[in-house]
Amino acid sequence: MGGGPAATRSRPADRIFAGSTLLAGIVILTALAAVAVFLIAQSIPALIVDPAALPTPSSSFWAYVAPLAFGTVSKNRSRVPAGNNFTIKMLHRQSVATTI
Repeated sequence: MGGGPAATRSRPADRIFAGSTLLAGIVILTALAAVAVFLIAQSIPALIVDPAALPTPSSSFWAYVAPLAFGTVSKNRSRVPAGNNFTIKMLHRQSVATTI
């Protein structure tokens, strides 16, 4: 009945779990590092290009980005049905399909 420290013996399943989580973390970090290296390597030509060699010189950063950003938003917005009627119709179709 001593008040000594508890035994610190680890079970085999604990060691397997610890090893597998460590391996998963290493794999994830390696994949993230590979993506970072790839993206940096792909961006180098854009960073060192002569501005005169660009196809359409623009007056500012926003003059270049605004049509891309707002054009994307307006195009995607036109594809989404408005209102909750679409959601209700889809839920009704699902309930009818499951009862058949």
